[in-house]
Amino acid sequence: MLAVERLRVLRGGYAAVDGLDLRVEPGERVAVVGESGSGKSTLSLAILGMVPLAGGRVLWHGADLATWSPAALRRYRGGAVALIPQDPLASLSPAVRVGTQLAEVAECHRGVTRREATRRAAALLERVGVPERALLAWPHELSGGQRQRAAIAMALLGEPELILADEPTTSLDAVAQAEVLRLLGDAARERALLLITHDLGVAAEVAERLVVMHAGRVVESGPTSQVLAAPEHTLTASLVQASPRLPW
Repeated sequence: MLAVERLRVLRGGYAAVDGLDLRVEPGERVAVVGESGSGKSTLSLAILGMVPLAGGRVLWHGADLATWSPAALRRYRGGAVALIPQDPLASLSPAVRVGTQLAEVAECHRGVTRREATRRAAALLERVGVPERALLAWPHELSGGQRQRAAIAMALLGEPELILADEPTTSLDAVAQAEVLRLLGDAARERALLLITHDLGVAAEVAERLVVMHAGRVVESGPTSQVLAAPEHTLTASLVQASPRLPW
């Protein structure tokens, strides 16, 4: 479904992603893990076609994103691949009510009327545990956990094939984090999930395959349980030793 081949992205004069290969199959749950500055978030931007490539390519069902028109890329972002950002307060417009922003996703990517889009937004908010009255709220009026759940609902409204979650639990407390992880797990039963995180505990709870990044490259990958139980790369071993949330 998604294939990243020999990807190279320059950021500030250095290679933030350097010759990286990655594949995600339909229905697969993959976590990309690495320390800060390893290139994880730059990879997510490249998958969305939002940064220029210095080399390699990103393929969606075999089609190279570099050859797509701006209109095709707009349909791809949110329709085929939906992003759940690290900080939804920064990604939600402070000048537009939550319900309007959610409804726009269904209108744009599913071609439904505003009335139907609003109905779907209300249903999805309820599904992720946010009261329907939040449709009329401004983003700053919601708690951090509610905003993150609203971001999950927004991603699901476009009915994407792949959810790209970039550090979706970083700013949340333990209770909200557990709830968001449960919601991500539920969403991943219906579509593919690519989770970007620095937390091996989060990756272990959600992903079936683990990809470890360092200095813009993949240094280890494999089934999550196998990689965590017997890491082969020194970085992976260090991350495992530093994680208090792993069961082994």
